[in-house]
Amino acid sequence: MAASIVDTIAQSVSSGLISKLSTTTGETTSNIEKGLGAAIRAMTASVAMRANDPDAIDQIHSMAVDPDNDLSLPDRAEGLASRLSTGSTGTSASDFIQSLLLGNRFSNMADSLASYAGVSSATARSLFGIATSLVLSYLGKMARTDRLDPSALAKRLAGERDSIMAGLPPVLSRFYPSVGAAAKDVAAAISSPAPAAASRAASPEQRRSVLTWVMPAALVALAVWAIAGLFGTRAPEHARNESMPRAVGTSGFVTTELPSGLNLRLSPNGTEARLLALIRSSQPVTRERWFEFDRLHFETDSAVLKSDSTDQLSNIAAILKAYPAAKVKIGGYTDNTGDAAANLKLSQMRAEAVRDQLQGMGIDASRLSAEGYGGQHPVANNNTDDGRAKNRRVAIRVTAR
Repeated sequence: MAASIVDTIAQSVSSGLISKLSTTTGETTSNIEKGLGAAIRAMTASVAMRANDPDAIDQIHSMAVDPDNDLSLPDRAEGLASRLSTGSTGTSASDFIQSLLLGNRFSNMADSLASYAGVSSATARSLFGIATSLVLSYLGKMARTDRLDPSALAKRLAGERDSIMAGLPPVLSRFYPSVGAAAKDVAAAISSPAPAAASRAASPEQRRSVLTWVMPAALVALAVWAIAGLFGTRAPEHARNESMPRAVGTSGFVTTELPSGLNLRLSPNGTEARLLALIRSSQPVTRERWFEFDRLHFETDSAVLKSDSTDQLSNIAAILKAYPAAKVKIGGYTDNTGDAAANLKLSQMRAEAVRDQLQGMGIDASRLSAEGYGGQHPVANNNTDDGRAKNRRVAIRVTAR
């Protein structure tokens, strides 16, 4: 009999990885093994519970089969490690999936996992992040290998749902509705307030501790080694610099519900999804974490926005309205051709044009700032037409949330 989905993923976690995680975190090997196994099962159960929800399965399938989320590819694994060195705990897709599946239950589930496994809350959050990436990547491998469309993937998950749920520890199973629940009931359970956590939440001082981002970074970086063992290894390749990340193309769109009740249709690896994932996450807000607009266009040599830019800016405005504590900065950039002073002025005007557009869409001016950088901070080679085109851009970063 073929191994189950959850067993295949769990069995890829070697004793060597557990030992390395133990050394990194100061947790015992038995507690790490117990916690990661439970996190993998919980995330697999979360996917299986959405098997009767066509919209959710479409989203999961779209992100799972996207080549950008295939962690078996060396550039993906190396890129993940590169991002982690700057304090990021995962990819936007895994953040999005975690938000989709766990909603506002995540904090309480992490605390419950910490109590169950005997690890810190920071470690528990990291174990969920590792598990989410592993599950998403394995589902993509399975869908590609067996040529599963969303319906076939849902059927495969539904067939294993009972056994996956049966293996959940009670401290985590209580966060899930019954197996026979309708799709709308599952979605309601995700967005409804979660039960009180079994363990004491971390103090404000602990939440501000550097451990809340250094520990996840170290943990998930080690997970790259486990993923290589699961999917096979290839010769390493150089990862591109992620300090100024570029928007990545996707194979489809997903729908996500904001706290305001508004549903947005987003590209899962696009600007809005990546910005939303950061605002929803516990990742630190840094000066280096910019997200480039990928559907923003200006008239040539002008700061006048084209009409096709409205859709993306409307999404950004909706996200900011849903998270009123969030503040953002808009950055404008040019290539290095022409007069440097003129380029700096144009980049400033374009950044201000985006800021003003968001303000006109109902975002308070106190939450928005804009700055032009001219030809500074190129993300590509200015010696080629393609490189110069990439350097002519506008980006956004979160300054507070």
